[in-house]
Amino acid sequence: MAAIAHMARLADRGAVAPEEGLRQLHEANALRHRFGRLGIVASHVVITLGLCLILQPTAVVLLGSAIFGALVGVMKLRARNDSTLWVLLPIRAATLVSLIAFAVASATATEESLRALIPPLLTFLPGGLLTSATLDLKAGHLISVLLL
Repeated sequence: MAAIAHMARLADRGAVAPEEGLRQLHEANALRHRFGRLGIVASHVVITLGLCLILQPTAVVLLGSAIFGALVGVMKLRARNDSTLWVLLPIRAATLVSLIAFAVASATATEESLRALIPPLLTFLPGGLLTSATLDLKAGHLISVLLL
């Protein structure tokens, strides 16, 4: 991220040619993650748990959300270098997480299933939508979050 921020500052000042900027961005994208693969998945779990806590979950929902967060984190990690998989990742992740959540939950626990599956899928939203979705979650509007 520091390399990309540095490149953005240079581009704002016009201090770098477009071709050179693209080359440096590709180099920055190829850098290894500071905390490795485990760090990527663990950070995804932490973000998912933070979003889940907004929903005032039960212990089971929190555990399910952490498992789904790890699953989505692994899926993001595997799709990272494949543009075709990356484009289809939100659909694949939503389908897989939903199937597991509703297959494991009893017929009367639909709301708890939603509380467990929404947080890991929210991480696919860009910043502005993520903020809106978080506010909707806080207000208890699960359906509006699903429609984003």
